[in-house]
Amino acid sequence: MIKIKKGRSKYSFKITCDNDTIDKLIKAYLNVNNFILVSKNKEQFYRAGDAFVQGYRGFTYYFEEGILNINVWLIGAFGGEYTLEQNIFSMPAMNYRNSLNSLFKQISNLNKEGN
Repeated sequence: MIKIKKGRSKYSFKITCDNDTIDKLIKAYLNVNNFILVSKNKEQFYRAGDAFVQGYRGFTYYFEEGILNINVWLIGAFGGEYTLEQNIFSMPAMNYRNSLNSLFKQISNLNKEGN
């Protein structure tokens, strides 16, 4: 039996370009992927998906001293949070990781360009 790790996956990027440019890129990603801003348990985060087919995906981000921090997770049927890395065979986790990879490449490209 595989034990699935609870929690959130965290990704950090040193930002060399304007924070507003990165913020616009992230908001475009969230919009294209149908994330909506929700409040739950005194926290605001972005959520996408559905309870039956894809499952829910969670997303938060913030800037801190030249670092962009992104937290992502899967939300279980009963509200538990699960890291993406521990769900290696889960189709929703694979799809989420693939969409995030495209976002992370775009962030990397912006950093290289220095825009």
